[in-house]
Amino acid sequence: MNRSGGSDSGGSQGASASRAALGGGPANPGRCETTYDLFRLLRTFAVEHGFQWFIVIAEPPRANVTLSEITMITNWQPELLRAYDHARLIETSPVVEWMKRPSEPLFWTLDTLIARGSAELAEPTRRLFEEFGHGAGVLFPVFSADATRGAVGFSAERMPGLDGHQVMEMAWTSSGVFNRLWQIEQMVSPARTELTVREIECIRWIAAGKSSAEAAAILGISPHTVDHYLATAGRKLNTVNRAHTVAMALRLRLLR
Repeated sequence: MNRSGGSDSGGSQGASASRAALGGGPANPGRCETTYDLFRLLRTFAVEHGFQWFIVIAEPPRANVTLSEITMITNWQPELLRAYDHARLIETSPVVEWMKRPSEPLFWTLDTLIARGSAELAEPTRRLFEEFGHGAGVLFPVFSADATRGAVGFSAERMPGLDGHQVMEMAWTSSGVFNRLWQIEQMVSPARTELTVREIECIRWIAAGKSSAEAAAILGISPHTVDHYLATAGRKLNTVNRAHTVAMALRLRLLR
């Protein structure tokens, strides 16, 4: 069964509303004040260019990291991220090698991506991405003000037709989004000392794939209380949903 659907994919009406909320006109990441603003901008921008999914990642700072740890913002399905990390697919991902010396956008299909990666993980990778509706896409190399490398990716079941102007617009917007996210993260980083023990415990169990009810049973509290702790942690970390809260906590290494 294909599981590509999801509330984060947006639509033309949601896209128009999101763009209007940001002041209309061309996408301008520099005008975004919060991560949620950037999330809405990217969701709108992806749909307008024929894509359903987006992801912003930083170059892995070390070996043995997970995709969740280097993800800055995404609307990928949480189940996909967990399955990807569980299979440790990033360890042999050709994208990681490409990020070390990026010079131009990486356009990919499942066939071309798998051909560049590990033969052993070819079929698991194909099954996973096909199940969640990621059949083709493009990655743009980006750099922050302090020379941190990253990539902004867009994907869909099939590659939309893009002309040269659209590719240039996507590259410019990707660069702006990455820089603005980097700026916002610098302001968020001190929040690591503000999370309570309970907030971190709740995030840790959600990161492990537990539901609020399951985390509540483990911690001896109510599901409502778990949701409350996740919400307060999300506000402190300036995240858009619980999946983003988990990703931010991992990036800040709060769950160790």
